[in-house]
Amino acid sequence: MKPTTTQHQPYFKKYIDYVEEGELTELLMQSKDEMEQFVIKIPVHKAAFKYAENKWTIKQVLMHIIDCERIFAYRALCIARGEKQNLLGFEEDDYATQCYTEHRNLNDIVEEFLAVRQATIQLYKHIDENELLKIGMANKAAITPNAIGYIIIGHQMHHLKVIAEKYL
Repeated sequence: MKPTTTQHQPYFKKYIDYVEEGELTELLMQSKDEMEQFVIKIPVHKAAFKYAENKWTIKQVLMHIIDCERIFAYRALCIARGEKQNLLGFEEDDYATQCYTEHRNLNDIVEEFLAVRQATIQLYKHIDENELLKIGMANKAAITPNAIGYIIIGHQMHHLKVIAEKYL
């Protein structure tokens, strides 16, 4: 079920709004396929392109999606298992500028994405209804694994839209 506003901080609404309501593992599988099909269409010569100074390259954006999914899935796991501590935030710009994509090709990055997404799908296959709705703290804000699943998908959709509009 689509998360309510009590399951996440307002900042994440923009990502959740991208996603239709549905069963999370199905939505994760569908968006995995969409990502793979999208990246296949990116011309190789555009992979290191920046549409403006101080913006990320396409490869950095893709690695950002992967890094965020890893962090969000970790948060979902912790909260589903009953973690009471606040899970730390992270500085996305630092991660993106230190992911060292210069010597990586798009196929390699897609392979990594597929592996990460498969792990996320397996995690969500085994989180039950009660665990999906557990409330935990991440970056000093309340959030549920259910909301995190929708955020993972919507975050990917948001960045693919940015790539399509500003890079290609």
